[in-house]
Amino acid sequence: MSTKVRAEFTIIEPGYCMETSEQAVHELAKRLGARLLMKGMKLVTAGPFKMGSAGNDPIRNFEERRLEEVTVAAFCIDYYEYPNGKRVLPKTGVSWYQAKSACQAKKKRLCTEEEWEKACKGPKLLRFPYGNRWNPNTCNTE
Repeated sequence: MSTKVRAEFTIIEPGYCMETSEQAVHELAKRLGARLLMKGMKLVTAGPFKMGSAGNDPIRNFEERRLEEVTVAAFCIDYYEYPNGKRVLPKTGVSWYQAKSACQAKKKRLCTEEEWEKACKGPKLLRFPYGNRWNPNTCNTE
């Protein structure tokens, strides 16, 4: 169930996203026992998915987990990587602590490894967010 509250917010249940300075929206969500999904974010539903890669995958990283079923709770993720703009290159060269601090400054948090992989694989469980074949020009890997 979702209820629209102004153009930039959607109250969702369940979920985990909240960022706004509009106290009235916060209070309404609290009274409803709901969380806020901010514009520019997507709700990833709770449930199981296949995390990791098969042992015989030719592009499997030696540090990658073996393929296993993992269950995650519902969570929200930004559509775009920080600084969160379409066709804006993501910020690189920052430590985990700097990334965590940037998220907290916006009343957000970093995804867990499990959440990140579920969001990237999507409902079709693709190898990469854009498909199953590696394309070095599509991802920011440097």
